[in-house]
Amino acid sequence: MEENKDKINDNEETYRYRLKKQPLRSEREEIKSKRIKKVYQVIIILIVLVIGFECGLLLGTAKSKTIKPQTAMDSAKFDEIAYYFENYWLYGDDYEDLDAILYDKALYGMTTFSDDPYTTYASKSDMDEYNSELNGQFVGIGVTYRAAASGFVITNVYEDSPAAKAGLESGDLIMSVNGQSCFEMETTDLQDIVLGEDNTALKMTILRDGQSEDIEVIRGDVDSSVFAYVYADTPILEIYSFGLDTYDDCVTYLEQYKDYDSLIIDLRDNGGGYAQAVEKIAGLFLPKGAVVMREYDRNGNELVSVASSDVYYDNFKNIIILTNNNTASASEVLALSLIEGHENAKSIGTTTYGKGVVQSLLTLSDGSTLKITSLYWTSDRGTSIHESGIEPYQEVLMDDVFYEVYYPLLSDLTFESDSVSEYVRLVEEALRFIGYDVARTDGYFDESLTLALYQFANDHGLSPDGIIDQTIYDAIVSVMYKKAYGDIQSDAQLMRALEVLNG
Repeated sequence: MEENKDKINDNEETYRYRLKKQPLRSEREEIKSKRIKKVYQVIIILIVLVIGFECGLLLGTAKSKTIKPQTAMDSAKFDEIAYYFENYWLYGDDYEDLDAILYDKALYGMTTFSDDPYTTYASKSDMDEYNSELNGQFVGIGVTYRAAASGFVITNVYEDSPAAKAGLESGDLIMSVNGQSCFEMETTDLQDIVLGEDNTALKMTILRDGQSEDIEVIRGDVDSSVFAYVYADTPILEIYSFGLDTYDDCVTYLEQYKDYDSLIIDLRDNGGGYAQAVEKIAGLFLPKGAVVMREYDRNGNELVSVASSDVYYDNFKNIIILTNNNTASASEVLALSLIEGHENAKSIGTTTYGKGVVQSLLTLSDGSTLKITSLYWTSDRGTSIHESGIEPYQEVLMDDVFYEVYYPLLSDLTFESDSVSEYVRLVEEALRFIGYDVARTDGYFDESLTLALYQFANDHGLSPDGIIDQTIYDAIVSVMYKKAYGDIQSDAQLMRALEVLNG
């Protein structure tokens, strides 16, 4: 029984008692026994681990270490905390299986370290979703997107995807899906709506060049780890992740480019993948047996990864690798192995993320996973990029608009001449990028911005009034993104790569 005394006034006090059925002694003993068993199950599971793979690097030969059970008092403490949550926590009744949730959270907690952000616990559902994303195989529409203004901007549309067949384009601004407004919607919420069952319809409202359009997309299977095309007589191979089929997809594309002597490999925003994929893809451009990376465990034991492809494209005499600060993990392994191992490979863009450690994916008995940092890696020459990244041969920044966050503009907010605002600055930057004449981009609403707004409104069929409101703000952002992601010449890093290859 819990006592909670609230003072009503100086002369009167009231006592409230929360009454709840308490378990019998035999029931309490059973509950305690089950919880103690759970704690020991965690310990046993951690002992019987099966080595797997991380977001992609080959997991090495780190020696297993027996984990001894803690004292009974530690088990009792877990017991106590769980009991208090179940009996005193205000929100305890909101959870159908609070005991299981607490148990899961305990696992997340015991695998979280501030000095090692890569070690963590993942439930089976977490791993299923991760593997699906890593391999680029799922049922959806086949686009990548990022939050922007009152919705989400499509940054890429995969070839032969449901989105491509429906007519969606890079730069389209998604405003609503299945009747739900995307205004202030979380990225994960949109993902939950977009992914679904095969051959089902997804209705979207988009803004394209400032004009609203309704589009229906029929969901289907999507394979999105690789895409390639030829531009300015140069093949461009985009690798989004290193999944199980990524190597085969690369070969399929490269077989079409045997008559070319130059290649651009785009690893921007590639967060990693399976080590075997990296070894095989590196082998497409390095002699078989060439060292891709060297890994070391806590005892200094070395594991050497080598190029393992059965196909070798020696026609690519010049290779440019595009990188940015989201080029990480396995993609850094590939980039560095080519930079150091290929006769003429260089990187262009910005410094990579700098992840020089390796995680082992250790599968637990219930299908969940412990991802634990077990190795660090270097290049064949001993170069470590941990927390420093790979500096490019030439640093090239994208236009400022690519690094801006275009916040949603509330419908009741407007800005006019002489006002100062971050929204004004974003509009100025966008109009400058599109090609309108604005005198400043510091957030002050001057006469040149008024004139640019009138001109933009006339050009895109809007009512000109020289004021920034939600309608014209969203229209400007959509036109800006259409140029940014729909016009390849806006890609400054890619354009510089072509210049370097062409002398």
